[in-house]
Amino acid sequence: MIIERFIEIPIFGGLLDIIIDEDIVNRRIENNHLFGEYKSNQIPSAIFSYNGSRYGLFFTFECGIDEIVHEIFHLTFRIFQNINTKLDENTNEVFAYMQGYLMKIVLSVYEKNNINLGIMNVR
Repeated sequence: MIIERFIEIPIFGGLLDIIIDEDIVNRRIENNHLFGEYKSNQIPSAIFSYNGSRYGLFFTFECGIDEIVHEIFHLTFRIFQNINTKLDENTNEVFAYMQGYLMKIVLSVYEKNNINLGIMNVR
């Protein structure tokens, strides 16, 4: 299991936890105290959770780049909601930069832990 906790989100505020493990459902349940009760009966390869400005990304080792991008979109959207900013023609550039920044953070966790994401690993 790989855990990166308390990653600060600049400018907008908030803390991000990234957890990579084979059993992300149980890892998510172990973090109910941070994000509230996990209520899904599915076995996903990626989970995004939040509670206020505390955010969690949970990925399996087999998770593809498409799933990571998908969850980062949800994360970025929630960050914008928390600062009462809608995604529109006036904010989309900042939104795109934030998504890129968050993607770099996630990819750095994979790289630091020598996990081959296989960028073409799209399902």
